[in-house]
Order: sequence, then structure tokens, then C-alpha cells
Amino acid sequence: MDELEDFKQRVRNRVGELLKNSPEALARLEEAERIVYSQISKAELEALILIQDRLCKRCGECCRRCSPVMVSRGELENIARFLNVSPEGLRNRLNLEPSGFEDWFNMPGNPCFFLKNNECLIYPVRPQACRLFPGGYLRLKAETEGVLEIPTYCSIIEKFFAERILGFLFRSLRKHV
Repeated sequence: MDELEDFKQRVRNRVGELLKNSPEALARLEEAERIVYSQISKAELEALILIQDRLCKRCGECCRRCSPVMVSRGELENIARFLNVSPEGLRNRLNLEPSGFEDWFNMPGNPCFFLKNNECLIYPVRPQACRLFPGGYLRLKAETEGVLEIPTYCSIIEKFFAERILGFLFRSLRKHV
């Protein structure tokens, strides 16, 4: 089973457990999954971005798997100031590479250089890409590439899709009552 199918099975198990006493809802589960996994609205992504910090388990999977992270010159300067080092020294230490965009760099590393004992050493000044993950990542992929690329390792995303499937099922069942 590939990573996406494994993810969908975890979501299905989560939803199925909640619906085990509702055979009518379970009968519509496959349809709900097909629709929910094929589309996502901008409003849903914006809502996810607003609540994702509260949903995060701080498991560090994004820090282990998302590389490279784009970092702006301003973010690099904030991180350097936070760590009390020079921006140029930090840039060299991190082996930052030009991203192809002016004043932006790619910060390589799996896991992230700043992940220690499952905690982010620069959490208060972490780059925007980190602050907006996973909702911002989903939005960026959808807007720039027209695809829904699901970071299947993220527990926030698992909860998010389970809630979307449940919402779809409840709306669908209400229409038929």
C-alpha cells in the first residue's frame, strides 16, 4: 500500500469508528471520500491555516520530511538575530542555496538543521513556510500546480480530511431526511 492509500485508510478508520452506529452514513462513505479528496475550497484552506497551530501535535514530521524550505533574506536575518550570529555566517552554516527568486534561499536538510529532540530551536522566528504548514503548503500546491498534494504524514491533515468527510456525510444525510 502506498503512502496516500495508507493515509486514506487511516482517515477511513477514524471516520468509520465515529460512524459505526450509522449504517446509512457508512454506505455513503466511499462517495464522500471521492468528492472530498478531489476538491478543496480556498475558504477551507484559509480556515485550516487559522486553526492548524492548535491542531498540531508537535511531532516534527514536517521538519523531517519537508526539504528544502524557502527562506527569505529577512527571515534569515531574524533567525540570525535570534541566535545572536551574523546572517552571512548562518547562511554559510546552513549551506543555503539560491532559490531562483531574488532575496530567497533554499534551506536544505532532512531533518531540518533546527530540529533538536523533536523541538524547533527557532520556533518564535521560524520561516513563514514553516508557520503556514500544512495549510499554506496545500494552498500553494493547489494554486501554482493545480493539484491537491496531500502531506500524508501530517496528523493535522488527517484530522482535517476526516472532518471534511464527516461534514459532507452529515450535510448529505440531512438533505435526505
